[in-house]
Amino acid sequence: MWRPLYYIRDFSLFHQKRHPREIGVDEIRAYLSYLSISGVDTLY
Repeated sequence: MWRPLYYIRDFSLFHQKRHPREIGVDEIRAYLSYLSISGVDTLY
């Protein structure tokens, strides 16, 4: 799967498929923290 699409899908699943307009800054930070803890090196 094309990598950016993977992260868009993963972000959506991480937030239980909520619409991006419903997600706030704290939830975005939580996802980025999750990525850093899970060992993701880069988004591209």
